[in-house]
Amino acid sequence: MPKMKTTSNFRFDEKTHTYWLGAIRLPSVSEILKAHGFFDMYKGVPQGSREVAMSVGKMTHEACYHYLKHGKIHQHARNFQEVKDYLYSFIEFVDGHEVEVIDCEQSVYHPSMFYAGTYDLRIIIDGKKVLTDIKTGVGDKPEMWHFLQSGAYALCTSDELMGILKLSKQTHDFEIIDAAEHKLAWIKLVESFGVFKKYKKQVAEIPETYAPQNIVNVEAF
Repeated sequence: MPKMKTTSNFRFDEKTHTYWLGAIRLPSVSEILKAHGFFDMYKGVPQGSREVAMSVGKMTHEACYHYLKHGKIHQHARNFQEVKDYLYSFIEFVDGHEVEVIDCEQSVYHPSMFYAGTYDLRIIIDGKKVLTDIKTGVGDKPEMWHFLQSGAYALCTSDELMGILKLSKQTHDFEIIDAAEHKLAWIKLVESFGVFKKYKKQVAEIPETYAPQNIVNVEAF
């Protein structure tokens, strides 16, 4: 069963934005997507504008998490109009449904496919448990990498439903999707990335206390 919480063996290094299982660095979901030509949402955008967009996205996520935890408006939304607009769209989404938060911004890894990442939200919405990804200002509709990314996290959490919440400055769009197809697509992507070949040898060098129980099932994928 995939690890759901950060443990002493698995950790996320916030300073370098890298994931580790013991002494071994695991590739991130974003890293694998980039290696396949996905995840280039800022292509053609000047560096300065790119940094602003990334900063707004990060602050919006933090403001959304803060609202879910405390029911209050984060300082980011008080200081930046763009973040405020996105947050109000998020609040409109929450108020329009019965939402129970399971957890948010959790780092996870897959113990036999050797990748890691951090998902946004796991919620129960209108009675359905949904692994939810928050997106801001990226086109009118979700792109392929959005589904692949969510499929990767759903494999780690064993969730059957995934959702993509796209926030705009005026409104929001929320789509719930069966995760099965996108889990399979992600498995094929990881296989072609060569993660198994690279990490299978290293797994033998991990101390026994670090080794997930089903690590011997690498060949099954």
